[in-house]
Amino acid sequence: MHKSEPIRLIKDLFDGQKINLPEEPGVYVFWWLGDKDTLMKSNRTQILKGPKGEAVPITFEDWWPEFLEYPCLYVGKTTNLKKRISLHLKRRCKG
Repeated sequence: MHKSEPIRLIKDLFDGQKINLPEEPGVYVFWWLGDKDTLMKSNRTQILKGPKGEAVPITFEDWWPEFLEYPCLYVGKTTNLKKRISLHLKRRCKG
């Protein structure tokens, strides 16, 4: 399970408006670093876009083992890390 040492915070990926990531292929992961109770009280049902654009409903359950410091929310792969991460982020969104 993951520990906090090698995690980079989203805010640390930026230099002003510039994203400091390589334009290379890679695998990326989004981890929940917040309070466990906040995550467990949130809306944990989401609709993801699956193959051929079909809707894929998912629900995050209450499962969180004691030995797991941070749960993984999403794992992705891409041919261009900088471009893909920028598409995930809604930088001017207030929410």
